[in-house]
Amino acid sequence: MRLKTAVTRRRLLASASLTLLAPAAPRIARAQQAQWVYKYANNLPETHPMNTRAREMAAAIKQETNGRFELQIFPNSQLGSDTDTLSARLSICQRRNTDHDFGVAD
Repeated sequence: MRLKTAVTRRRLLASASLTLLAPAAPRIARAQQAQWVYKYANNLPETHPMNTRAREMAAAIKQETNGRFELQIFPNSQLGSDTDTLSARLSICQRRNTDHDFGVAD
């Protein structure tokens, strides 16, 4: 049993545009990725003015850097308690001071 598919102008234009845009897809996907991604965590509720302003700041930074820098906001201790985030920060600082492959000059 053979299905007949009518070739309409809409289908022809849709397939032609997909064929032309397919090679550009990897470049479009790369352009949307941030070069630097930073995380900002705190223990305040999401509706707190500090987090509201932080989200506004993150959006402005992303726009001004054309998406190269992304600041992610994590309120409500989503990444852990204050002690957890401080110990994570400390371990990163220690690694920067001891690991020469980290890219930080002494």
